[in-house]
Amino acid sequence: MSNNPELMEMTVLHLLSMEARDTEKEMLELLSLVLGSAEKAALEELNRAKRTPLMTACRYGNMSAARMLVERGADPKVATETGTPVIMAVESGREDILKFLLHEQGASAVQKDLSGVSPLYMACFAHQSDSVDTLWPYYN
Repeated sequence: MSNNPELMEMTVLHLLSMEARDTEKEMLELLSLVLGSAEKAALEELNRAKRTPLMTACRYGNMSAARMLVERGADPKVATETGTPVIMAVESGREDILKFLLHEQGASAVQKDLSGVSPLYMACFAHQSDSVDTLWPYYN
């Protein structure tokens, strides 16, 4: 069994958010089906890594899953000890997800997680120069 905290104590929504990549039509259909019957609280449930399903989708670079979760009511402004959806998008290097969260969903480019890490710090730490360029104007 893996020691990856992302895989431990994971809900079905977390697993699908991680695996439902844009090219995985069947997984996206399954995610849609599960979301159709999911209660709002399930959208914000934390896994052992202290991530919501939306944070997981952003961390694994799954734009379609992230969009589906937000459309169903997942909070793009949530913050935990291990990140925010914006920080997870930066960490994954997916500019499309970062811009979706900032420009279409009103997420904050400066919101820190509960450990004090900002999106700009993560962009610098992860050597994500495109994310630095996207985030920098919000810090001036």
